[in-house]
Amino acid sequence: FPEAMKNICIVIFVLVWGSAQCSSERGFNITVLHTNDIHSRFLEANKKGGKCTDNDREKDGCYGGVARIVT
Repeated sequence: FPEAMKNICIVIFVLVWGSAQCSSERGFNITVLHTNDIHSRFLEANKKGGKCTDNDREKDGCYGGVARIVT
């Protein structure tokens, strides 16, 4: 699955970039936001890298996940 996701991202990037090159002659701004801290985890994890439970949240806390990008 990670290899397939990588290929999909590359295809999307090339399509967007190519369409931007062909669409107009005036300039535009683009922001590339790269996060390297979720390591394919959309949900938070406990300190051992497993699924975060309510007990983990109360005891040691949970880390990572997409929700942490904003905070």
